[in-house]
Amino acid sequence: MQTWQFTVLREQGQIGPLKEVMGRIAKEKRVHFFGFNNPNVIVLISNDRRNADGIQDSSCAAQNIMLAAHSFGLGSVWINVLMTICDDPDIRALLRGYGIPDMHIVWAAIAMGWPAQPGKLLAKKQDVIKYL
Repeated sequence: MQTWQFTVLREQGQIGPLKEVMGRIAKEKRVHFFGFNNPNVIVLISNDRRNADGIQDSSCAAQNIMLAAHSFGLGSVWINVLMTICDDPDIRALLRGYGIPDMHIVWAAIAMGWPAQPGKLLAKKQDVIKYL
């Protein structure tokens, strides 16, 4: 269906207000919000809410964007909070200003930039694969 949209925010004048409003709304709604420090770029991946596969399409695209960024030496982090709060009136007003349609849910936000230092590998969970 190709109902997705990729919105790339490159200016701190666009990123800063989004960070502030997302942080405030996430706190009010008690939604976990992390990973949004001082990115050079934010990629918002949205999809029409009438597309039953929108979340899957957006998730696959997000992972591919993050893998491509890594191949160029960029760091990235997936910020999930918008999928649950993007219809808040204050957030929706910002999204509208970025050209994201009201019928779209922002399924993924990716913060991206040059890492200040190498990342740390997290301990891997064991026994997550079951062979039958």
